[in-house]
Formats: sequence, structure tokens, C-alpha cells
Amino acid sequence: MIRDAGSPVSSYTSIAVAADGTKIYYDHWENGYAADLANRPPEWFHTYAFNTLRQVGANFELLGSHLGWLAEQGERGLDGAKAAAEGIAETAKVMQFKLARAMARKKFDGLTEMIEAMALAHDEAIGTLARLYGHGARAGVAA
Repeated sequence: MIRDAGSPVSSYTSIAVAADGTKIYYDHWENGYAADLANRPPEWFHTYAFNTLRQVGANFELLGSHLGWLAEQGERGLDGAKAAAEGIAETAKVMQFKLARAMARKKFDGLTEMIEAMALAHDEAIGTLARLYGHGARAGVAA
């Protein structure tokens, strides 16, 4: 599935280039990037994982916690966004371990599907927040 390249989660796997109305998608995993990771020294993986998957997971775990706190304060309509943020955090943790195993085995199946799940969850979380608090929305009133 081709997703909006404007999403930071989606852009992790694909880069869209517009030229005269045409979009070309480069897949992060299928065009050798993951294999390149497998050829790097182990300490490079730790730097890579910290700066990508760990940061995504930590940020969305924090978002989920904050949305839970807002709900406790009486904000309504945040359950789906909270669950989506928590799902991204959990998937990022699992993916970090899967990527480490994939690098050792040099087999990268299933990683794109995990990113796709995180991209869908991102759309849910951010879409809900945009509807509730974005331009033209009244804060605290569920749409």
C-alpha cells in the first residue's frame, strides 16, 4: 500500500519524488537499505536503532501517556488516539528486536508490514488530534 509520504512514519519506508505530477516511490527495505545495515558493524546498529525506532517508540509512548492523563482530566474522544500511540510504541520496540535478528540472519521479511501498521496507527492518532484540536476545532470538544 502506498501511503502519504508526508507522514514521518510512512517516510521511513518510502520517499516520494514529484516530477511533473508523477510520484516515484523508493522502498526503504526492498532496495537494499536493510541489507546495507547488515553489513555494518554491530555498534552502528545500536546508533541507528536509537535514532530511529527507539525515538519513535519513546515519543509515542509519551504521547499515549499524556493522552491518558488528558482523559483523566475530562477530555473526551482520545481513546482511539491513545491506543494508536501505544500501538506505535509497542510495535517500535518489537521491530527493534526483529531488525536486530533480521540483520544477523540477513533476512528482512515482515519489517515493511510493521511500518505499515505503525503508519496506520500514526494516521489514527494524529488524525484524531487534528480533528479535536486542529485549525477550526474547539479544544476539548469531540468532533
